[in-house]
Amino acid sequence: MDVTIEEITVDVEIVGRSNGLDFVTVQTYADRMEAGDVFPPIKLVSDGDVFWLVDGQHRIEAAKKVNSEKIEANVTHGDRWDALEMSGDNNADNGRPRTNEDKRQKVLMFLEGERWKDLSSCEIARKCKVSDVFVAKMKGLTPNVWSEKTERTYTTKHGTIATMDTTNIGSNNKEQKPKQIQIQSIKPAVKDLWWQYHNLLLKANIISKTIAVNYEEYDIRVTLEDDSFLRESIGKAVDLHIDFIEGVKNGFQSKSN
Repeated sequence: MDVTIEEITVDVEIVGRSNGLDFVTVQTYADRMEAGDVFPPIKLVSDGDVFWLVDGQHRIEAAKKVNSEKIEANVTHGDRWDALEMSGDNNADNGRPRTNEDKRQKVLMFLEGERWKDLSSCEIARKCKVSDVFVAKMKGLTPNVWSEKTERTYTTKHGTIATMDTTNIGSNNKEQKPKQIQIQSIKPAVKDLWWQYHNLLLKANIISKTIAVNYEEYDIRVTLEDDSFLRESIGKAVDLHIDFIEGVKNGFQSKSN
């Protein structure tokens, strides 16, 4: 059925991604819509009064860009809890691929939600379309989920993995010394970083095109001239980008050499 876009409730807890909306994806979808491509219906849950979006946020934003007032949707009867539960496997098979953080957020939702406290690891894995091992690891990382594990791993603010002994947490025995935290560095694959770099460049291209199309040259230039901090920040970012590209082409050597 066709649903008026303005009537749809976009609840971040239901459809939110760990890194938010991807504007490159939105623009790509909008371009394809204008070219006549037909997209799968979005997923909604409705109690008769409210339409909660379950899957299709990028499609909705793209539809807005091409000035569509309605969008095709598959509507399931239910409440907000039902919408949350249905969102467990969002983007597992289509759309912008899920990140590991997206998967973790959905698994944690089931592990920590009172409504799903009796679900087994296998059932949670099925609802989120992840492996049983993935859910088992998340159980070991979740403080309010029962676990026999005496060690817990977590990601530090520096991007490393730390292992903490939890045996004595809550114990009054002050004579026992906690195990030393072991730090293990993790290095992302270069290809993954190149794809992140590629996506950021696409975003920058879309933004620069938007500025050029919607504003006069004088306004664009004067904005930078009037804001020295913004001008210097953009200048430094551009210089770093140029230095990096030159390094890729010619080798990362000091300019002084």
